[in-house]
Amino acid sequence: MFEAFEFALENQKLIYKALRQLGYERRHPDFEDMVQVGIILLAEMYAQDQKEGRQRSMGYYFQGIKWRIIDEYRKNVDRIAQELGQSSDENPKKIDTARKKRIAKKLFGKRRETNF
Repeated sequence: MFEAFEFALENQKLIYKALRQLGYERRHPDFEDMVQVGIILLAEMYAQDQKEGRQRSMGYYFQGIKWRIIDEYRKNVDRIAQELGQSSDENPKKIDTARKKRIAKKLFGKRRETNF
């Protein structure tokens, strides 16, 4: 696993590029946290490929980082929407997509449109 983290740290620019394409800028309050998440994700993907004896392109890792960060983003928005729904005595399962988008906009500022 040490080799996987070395690989991830050597290729941090890939993580920064993925975050930039997803709308995270350095001034974003969660930027450093997302960089750490990206390092862990890249290390996990690389370790899995090494375990299975696969050679992957950097484009594969780049796309994988983007998809998994989007998944983390959606989980956070869903979790916060449910917490807000419970606090206002709404059924958390019935929170609509428009409300999730409003919550995401308040939390994360102007970003690219994300489908829920």
